[in-house]
Amino acid sequence: NLINNKSIVYLGALEPRKNILFLLKVFKMIIQQDSSYTLTIIGDGPDKNKLVEFVSNNNLNVNFLGRLTHAEALLELPKHKIYLHTSIKESFSYSLLEAKLSGLITCAYVMLQVPSDFIDVAMTSFKENEWCDAILNINEIPEKFNGLNYTAEKMALKTLELTQ
Repeated sequence: NLINNKSIVYLGALEPRKNILFLLKVFKMIIQQDSSYTLTIIGDGPDKNKLVEFVSNNNLNVNFLGRLTHAEALLELPKHKIYLHTSIKESFSYSLLEAKLSGLITCAYVMLQVPSDFIDVAMTSFKENEWCDAILNINEIPEKFNGLNYTAEKMALKTLELTQ
């Protein structure tokens, strides 16, 4: 089962804070330069109709899978290579963590309040061309992510340390 190195996936709510319209604009720019990229969107939310309309109006090949169970999402993620996370604001992103645990290369905004090792390709702005160029230039495999640092027990202990 060969993974397409140009397969992009997003997992999460389809709502304004997640900035999915921006993600679609970046994808449009990517496929104008390399049409072999694919995009799968896992999730549902209030922006879905607007996003489907944008995809249709721009003739983009985007696979909307809708809401999946946690188990289904964990089976879907490893089928892709790149996890694109365009949120403007995030405190702790389980979807970024799941993507890392699934071996994906993660791209996200550098100023999110998430552990830095959740992000392989850190974007410094929300300029479509910056994201596009960074994604088109991904060619390395990220170092093995140590998910053991993020077990429920370790996370609870870290939280307790903060309160002392």
